[in-house]
Amino acid sequence: MTNSLPRKISQLNSLSALADSDIIPIVDSSATTSSASGETKRVFFSVLKSTVLAGLNTSNWNSAYSWGDHSSAGYLTNSFAETDPIFTASAASGVTTDKISNWDSAYGWGDHSQAGYLTGANEIDPVFAASAASGVTTDNISNWDSAYGWGDHASAGYITSSAETDWNTAYGWGNHANAGYLTTSSAETDPIFSASAASGVTTDNISNWDSAYGWGDHASAGYTTSPAETSRTEKNATTTSLAAGVSGDLSITAFKAYNLLKIAINHPAWVRLYVDAASRTSDVSRAEGTDPLPGSGVIAEVLTTDTGVSEFLMSPAVFGWNNNVNPIPTVYARVTNKDSSPCAITVTLTLIKAEA
Repeated sequence: MTNSLPRKISQLNSLSALADSDIIPIVDSSATTSSASGETKRVFFSVLKSTVLAGLNTSNWNSAYSWGDHSSAGYLTNSFAETDPIFTASAASGVTTDKISNWDSAYGWGDHSQAGYLTGANEIDPVFAASAASGVTTDNISNWDSAYGWGDHASAGYITSSAETDWNTAYGWGNHANAGYLTTSSAETDPIFSASAASGVTTDNISNWDSAYGWGDHASAGYTTSPAETSRTEKNATTTSLAAGVSGDLSITAFKAYNLLKIAINHPAWVRLYVDAASRTSDVSRAEGTDPLPGSGVIAEVLTTDTGVSEFLMSPAVFGWNNNVNPIPTVYARVTNKDSSPCAITVTLTLIKAEA
């Protein structure tokens, strides 16, 4: 059907009644600026159709059309007025904003799939199995509950020891609530304690003992512990093998202070005793037969060329001591071999201790 003149829409039964040659009036508002309504033009329907179709996504419409008629599919059309029975019956219907927030937090803690958590009743936790708690039984718990029911005995004054830390053993001893233990020192008297030496200990005694403890450990102070320690005693030491005419140093373990009664030697020798090592070193160049200077630190000296054992009496007895800053029970000596052949010389001192 063609018509060069425009027809009214009321004259058309459908859009298919339009022919490509039909002329359609349209308003082009950009064609003039003199009127808001623009300028009326006439164009062929075929031109208008191609222009309109070019701006439409007919491909998507055709795809949607191919899906069929969904008018009866039951989709929700109003979230406030309609209820989805399938969603309501699912577990997801109980999901709340708080739960989603918690799940997001849990996700932030990282992937725990390899953390080794127990996933079933058939698995054994090695950490728990290795702990003391793994051995706790229902009977243990029942016993502990019973012991708890006896009350708090923390202040009951019982004597405790490491052996009493075994709860099961303690429970086995039975309920001691009525055993008659002392619970207050002011109202009760322990006959066993009253008969012991400890019952005479006073607060003053304890105070004095605490003071003595504060003075430190005097176990090595060398105090005289019996009258026998004032008796004379012998202390000796032996040099290494000395060639004839050669001198060597010797340290004799004795006392910090002492009375020297005798000096004995087993070979011909010149023996000098000193208060400290420094005095011995300073005296090294003194010639035999030359007296030491006063205050030089020489305690005593003896000399003999006689073979065999020689003993020299100190008459009167000589007082000697160790002159170190921190005194030690050592007598410093220097020995010169006066024999004609090499020998090790033993020096024996007879002493009475004056200080440990």
